[in-house]
Amino acid sequence: MHSNVLGTRLFSDRHTGQNIASEIHNLCSEFLNTNNIVHLTTDNAANMLVAAEKLGISHSGCFAHSLQLALQDGLKLAPIAKALGAGRRLVTFFNHSVLATSALKQKQVQMATEAQKEQVKKGPIIAKNLIQDCPTRWNSELEMVQRLVELRVPIYAVLVDATIVKSGERFDIDDVFWDTMHTIIPILHPFAEATEILGKEDLPTGSSIYPLLTDMMEDLKTTEEDKALAKQLKKQSVWDCQRKELHANIAEEIRRSSNTAEVKKEPEADEVTEPPVKKPIMSKVLSYVMGDTVDLTEGSDVSSVEEELADFVREPLRPPNPLQWWSVYRSRFPSIASVARKYLSIPGTSVPSERTFSTAGLTVSKLRASLNPEHVDQLVFLNKNLKSAVKANMTVPSDFLPASDALPAVTVTCTPCCQCCQY
Repeated sequence: MHSNVLGTRLFSDRHTGQNIASEIHNLCSEFLNTNNIVHLTTDNAANMLVAAEKLGISHSGCFAHSLQLALQDGLKLAPIAKALGAGRRLVTFFNHSVLATSALKQKQVQMATEAQKEQVKKGPIIAKNLIQDCPTRWNSELEMVQRLVELRVPIYAVLVDATIVKSGERFDIDDVFWDTMHTIIPILHPFAEATEILGKEDLPTGSSIYPLLTDMMEDLKTTEEDKALAKQLKKQSVWDCQRKELHANIAEEIRRSSNTAEVKKEPEADEVTEPPVKKPIMSKVLSYVMGDTVDLTEGSDVSSVEEELADFVREPLRPPNPLQWWSVYRSRFPSIASVARKYLSIPGTSVPSERTFSTAGLTVSKLRASLNPEHVDQLVFLNKNLKSAVKANMTVPSDFLPASDALPAVTVTCTPCCQCCQY
């Protein structure tokens, strides 16, 4: 499975839902029949909701973004916000002081553990720098906190050196600070893992949302061993996850969109078309793939479809990558495979298009500010799609892939990638 970039367009008009819908329709029309578009995944902006409604395409917001919003609400708790603020000031001090940064690296080498000293035989110890978190970079708070905890002893050794730290310079890194850092790390880990998985482009991330959310809810359950702050952060994050999930519930969109699988038969001139016969599917698991019922017109082999569904339910748990499983079993479950091939390609996040923004931002630099929109489009198109072409020497058989004129899912984000351009 891989993704492709259709185009990068100059958007000089107002970012209204109607204008965005028109641009999406015009762009997609250049490459395919727009009736083949199954789903639209965008960021969570209100104008995107309007655009999807105007296009008449099922839509979902970026679930990873909703997940991060839930986490940020939890990190606003006063003790955590205070500790993170102190950590940022500490990291900023080291990043702005060449003397302090050099001393920190020297202390790491001097205080190397026995295991690290054993590695010196293979090469010198590589000293680490502190990591500054960034509001627009997901999981950067976890990276900052982990590095602070990892380098706690060398940091103290530098801060007590009067030749490096001025007498009036103070940092609130007492025992409460470190205790808070240790408390939030295991709570931040599930969010980081989920965001990393949802950001992949070679996996069916839309179908991963429910399993990931279920695992997260399990990891975030409070226990008797949890400290008061940990319980408060878990409860806040779990509540916001459940609340924000309603705004980015792509799995529910998939269920509604695929609630029937029709086997059609063209009626003859004198033939009276009978209404569809609805057969219930007893498994709740199948409702996420096929919906609550399967509509079968007259002449369909009802028993064979029921047997296929029952056989599918009896199969053991699928591997982490469903595409690998379907590449082996698609001939055994042809009816379900046709639905899976269509809907497993729906992305759960708008991360792929955000990565395209980064490519566009690197292309339209201050030294290349005179590039016209057509050249930017061509450069980004080649940059992203040539990489996909290399990866497309597939692990999934070609006959399981959609037809060449079909695009099963589209990920679109229309926020400017930077202030100096409107792509």
